[in-house]
Formats: sequence, structure tokens, C-alpha cells
Amino acid sequence: MDSPASQVLQLPELLELILLHLSQKDLLLSQRVSRTFRSTINHSPTLQRALFLAPDWKLECAGPFGLQHPTRYPGPKPENNRLLLRAFPGNYPTVSLVIVNDSPTPAEFATGRRGSEHWSWDVCVSFPADQLPHCGVPAVSYPEASWRRMYLCQPPCADLYLSRRYQRSARPAMVREGGITMGELFEGAVGARERGSWHPSFVSSDRDWHFEGTIRCSSVGE
Repeated sequence: MDSPASQVLQLPELLELILLHLSQKDLLLSQRVSRTFRSTINHSPTLQRALFLAPDWKLECAGPFGLQHPTRYPGPKPENNRLLLRAFPGNYPTVSLVIVNDSPTPAEFATGRRGSEHWSWDVCVSFPADQLPHCGVPAVSYPEASWRRMYLCQPPCADLYLSRRYQRSARPAMVREGGITMGELFEGAVGARERGSWHPSFVSSDRDWHFEGTIRCSSVGE
């Protein structure tokens, strides 16, 4: 007869609640414990979002900024995918807060006023322009490695622009409506380098491509 603890671990609903208390790294490694653990993690939308393997679009928009809205503050900060720091220590996606200047409305333009401003969260990531990135652990090179399916951040960003200093490409270097994964960035950058698709003026002094992308958010009512 199975022990009470064993019986609990056989119930996917209860096992999911327990696994949600693990760190991202421990949750990923828990797939090796048993077939039950692996099946629960693979079939749980909540656990897949925790591992950045499924998108989570529930992020409140940061809202307006400026003198007209002096009490408005940024919304919750999106999550960095910390597992990518271990896999690619030199090319880790980071999230930063920026203020975006909107184009003036016809009424604002007619009176000579500037457009409004609003908060925005951007993801920034780099990729070597001349070689493959340094991998922090040997398992990163496996074709079936989990990082290939992981989003850069949560919620994901849907487009990435090449940037250098204060210059940003007019068109996105990469667009994925469902969100960009690290594997898509990796393959896209390697392919663009081989084809010469991206202008060399965007290669930085440290011989990297640098990308910026706005993180999509939802309004409170969505």
C-alpha cells in the first residue's frame, strides 16, 4: 500500500501545487524525478508559464507619465528568464524601464504641444556578431535543450530591433507574434550573419549585435 505522501504525489493537481513552490531551476530538473513529475510539468499550463515555456500575457500596462499624471507609476516589472543567465552568461536578456514619447495628436500639433509620454518595459539582449555565444554549461549544446523553447522574458516580447547607442533600426530584425524564444533568437542571428541580412553598422565595438524590444502588456480589463 502506498504511503500518504506517495498518494499525494500521484495526483497531478496536488503535485502541481507543490512544484509551484520550487525555484525555476529546481522545477526544470524535477522532470527527471519520474514519469509522473515529467507528465505533470509538461501538461500544466501554470508550470509551463513558470518555466517560460508558455506565454503569460497577464501584465498590467505601465500607464501614462508626465505632469498630467503625476501620481502614475510603472506597472509590475516583467520577469527575466534567469535560467538563460546560466546557459548564456554573456548574453542574458535584461528588462529595463523606459519613457516613450508619443506622436502629438492633431490638437496637440495645432497648438504646438508635445505628444504625451508613457511608461514602457523593454527587453535588451545581445548576441555575438562574429561567433557563437559562450555557453555556460555543456548541456546547452544539445539539440533538444529546453532553453531553445524558452521565452526571453515573461510576458514575451514579439519583436526585436537592432540598436546601437541612440540608433535603432527602422524595421524589426525579428518578429514572432506569439513571442520570441531564445532558440529563435539564436537561429535567427546565426542565419542573418551567414546571409549578411543585418547592416554591419549595428555591430557594436565589442563585436555584438544588440537588440531591444517592447514587452507587450494587457490592460486591467483584459
